[in-house]
Amino acid sequence: MLLFALVLTSFVFPMQKVQARTITSNDMGTHGGYDYEFWRDSGTGTMVLKDGGAFSCQWSNINNILFRKGRKFDETKTHKQIGNIVINYGADYNPNGNSYLCIYGWTVDPLVEYYIVESWGSWRPPGAQSKGKITVDGGTYDIYETTRVQQPSIKGTATFQQYWSVRTSKKTSGTVSVTKHFEEWERMGMKMGKMYEVATTVEGYQSSGSADVHTNKIVIGGSLPDPTTPPTTPPTSQPNVKYGDLNGDGVVNSMDASLLSRYILEILTSIPKVDAADLNGDGIINSTDATLLSRYILEVIDKFPVESMQPTPPPTVPPTIPPTPPAGSGETTVPTDNISVPSFSQLKSNQKLPDPFTFIDGSKVTSMNDWALRRAEISALAQKYVYGEKPSAPESVTGSVGNGRITVTVKDKGKTISFDCTIQYPSKGKAPYPAMIGMGMNTLNTSVIRDMGVALITLPVDEIAQQSGMHTRGKGKFYDLYGSGHSAGALMAWAWGASRLIDALEVTPSANIDAAKIAVTGGSRYGKGALAAGAFDERIALTIPQESGCGGTSSWRVAEAQKSSGQNVQTLSHIITEQPWLSKSIDQFVNQTNKLPVDQHMILGMCAPRGLLVVENTGMEWLGNVSCYTSSQAARMIYESLGVKDNMGFSQIGGHMHCAFPDAQIPELRAFIQKFLLDDNSANTSINKTDGNFSFDRARWVDWSAPTLR
Repeated sequence: MLLFALVLTSFVFPMQKVQARTITSNDMGTHGGYDYEFWRDSGTGTMVLKDGGAFSCQWSNINNILFRKGRKFDETKTHKQIGNIVINYGADYNPNGNSYLCIYGWTVDPLVEYYIVESWGSWRPPGAQSKGKITVDGGTYDIYETTRVQQPSIKGTATFQQYWSVRTSKKTSGTVSVTKHFEEWERMGMKMGKMYEVATTVEGYQSSGSADVHTNKIVIGGSLPDPTTPPTTPPTSQPNVKYGDLNGDGVVNSMDASLLSRYILEILTSIPKVDAADLNGDGIINSTDATLLSRYILEVIDKFPVESMQPTPPPTVPPTIPPTPPAGSGETTVPTDNISVPSFSQLKSNQKLPDPFTFIDGSKVTSMNDWALRRAEISALAQKYVYGEKPSAPESVTGSVGNGRITVTVKDKGKTISFDCTIQYPSKGKAPYPAMIGMGMNTLNTSVIRDMGVALITLPVDEIAQQSGMHTRGKGKFYDLYGSGHSAGALMAWAWGASRLIDALEVTPSANIDAAKIAVTGGSRYGKGALAAGAFDERIALTIPQESGCGGTSSWRVAEAQKSSGQNVQTLSHIITEQPWLSKSIDQFVNQTNKLPVDQHMILGMCAPRGLLVVENTGMEWLGNVSCYTSSQAARMIYESLGVKDNMGFSQIGGHMHCAFPDAQIPELRAFIQKFLLDDNSANTSINKTDGNFSFDRARWVDWSAPTLR
C-alpha cells in the first residue's frame, strides 16, 4: 500500500486512468489509487471498479453486502495527526429495501465502526441511543451511538461501539467534511481512535438495489470548508418563523401535532417547516416540544418559550431524543448467530413469567440499545427451545406476477422451491397498496380491509409446511429446501414463508404492493403462525393474531395453572401431540414448563415497537382465555417500557363462534390499519379490554419491573 506525506499539505487522492474491473466475489485491494473492498455473506452482487474513486454496484437477495472505495491507514495516527478529511461524492442510488449510502470506516484503540449516512432505502438507521443533532456542510444530522456485542469486526469477533451521523433528509451528492463529524462526536464524549480507513460506501441489508458512484474524491490535509451554519448551536426566536406551523399552512392545529409526533418517532424523516418545531429553543426536537404544541392547541398557553428567548451558547452535550425504530427495518436488526444460549441442564425453574428485561448473564436492560440486544437474546432462546431455527436470508428470492397471484421462487443451498400467493387488490386507495397477509386464510372482516385501500394476500402455509398429524413433520416445501430433519416446526416454517413473500414483494414492483406497509394475520392455528411471522420479521408493520391459543398468545405457565384449577385448557403436553407446529426441542419441557427460559409474553413483546393487535374470545376456555389475557398484559408492560403502549391493543369479546370476528371488534381493526398501514397517527389505538371477569394478577405472575427506556 502506498504511504502518503500528510503534514502541512493537502493531498487529493489521485485520479488514475485505469481499466475498469468487475468483481463478483469477496475481494479487496487497490484500484485507481484507491483502496476498495467488496464483501457479501449471501445472495448475488457485482462491483465495477472505475477511474479513481468511482465505482458502480448492484445486489439482489442478500443478507448483508458492502461496496466501498476509499483510503486505508496504518492504524498509527488519529484523525488529528492525519489532517482534515473531506470527501466530494455523487451517486445515482437506487435501493430496494434496507440500504445506506454513506461515508464509512473504522478506528482502533478504541475499536469503533462509524457511519456518516447521506441517503438510505426503506429504513432510516439506526434506532438507538440518540446523542443530539449537529449541523455540518449546511445539513442537519442526528447523532447516535450503539454497542455491538461479540460481533464480526476488523479485529475478529469483538464488542465495539458504532457511531452514526444520519442526515435528516436524503442527499446523493455533495461534500462531507468527515473531520467535522469526528470532532462533533468527540465533543459529545464519543472517543475516536487511530484511523483504519475512510471510504464512500454502499451497504445493503436483506435487500436488492443498484448504485453508480460517479464521483468519489477524497481530500486529506489542508483546511475544511467554511461551515454554512455553526454546528450544534441551538435555534433562537426567529422573526420570520411561525412556531408550531409545521406544514406551512398558516395555522397551528392538530395536523401540525400529527406531523411532529411522526417526526419524533422517526416515521417521517423530514417535515416542511422543521425550523418551526423546536418550541422550547433547546436545539432538540423531542417530546417536550410535542407537549408544548398540544398545550398551545388546547389554549393552555398562548405562546411558546422559544418566542421569548435570547441567543444562548450551545450545550456541552445535547439532550437525548428517545428514538423509536420504524417498521420495515430489515428481517432482524440484531443477528442471533453469536448469542450463547444456555443448555437445558443450565436452565433454572421459574414459576413466574420470565423477565424480558434481564439478559442471560443477569445484567439489566437500561436503554433502547440494550432492548435491541435483549430482543435478539429472546429470539435466540425461542428458536432454540420453542420454534426451531429460522434460516438466514437465502441466496436468491424472486417474484413474478400474473393471474391475480405472485409466484415466489426461493433458491438456497443448490435447491429451488416456488409457491403461489393470491392477491386481492382493493377497489379504493392508490398503488402501491399496503397489504394484509393471511396465513392460510384471513378470518378478519376482509371487506372492511379492502374498503380501506388495503390488499389481501394469502400465503399457502400448508404447502410450505404440512400439519395433518404428527406424521407430517418435516414435509412441505420448506423442508424440501432445508431437509426433513430441520429443527423448525411448522409455525417457524410458515414465518419463513412470510419473510420470503416480503422479499419477493420488495423486488417485484409490478405487484403494486408497498412492502414497507405489510400486516400479517391468521385465526386459530394460523394465528399462531401470524404471531411467529410478526415476532421474527421486523419488516412487518402490524401483527394481528386471532384466537391463537396455546403456542400463540397463551402463556405456557398460566395455561398450566388454569388446567391445574380444573379448567379445560390446552397445555404444552397436549399441543406437542396434536400437530408438528413447534420444534421437537420443546418436548423436553413437558412437566417442566417452569424451566422454559421464555414465555409467550416475550414473543408478543418481540413485535414492539411495531403494531400488535391481539384479538381474543372470552368464551373459548380451551384456548386459555385467562392465559391469553395475562400474557398480553405482561406484553403491554414491554410496549409501555419502550414508550409506545398504544402500539399494542388487546380486545377480548365473547358470545360468538371460534374466529367469527364480531362486528364489535371492527372499529379496533380499522384503527390499527389506519395507524400502521395508512400512516394516520390520529387513529385511537388505546385499546385494552375484555368482557370476561378477569384481572391481571401481577403479584402472582410478575416479579420484575419495566424500566423506562431511553
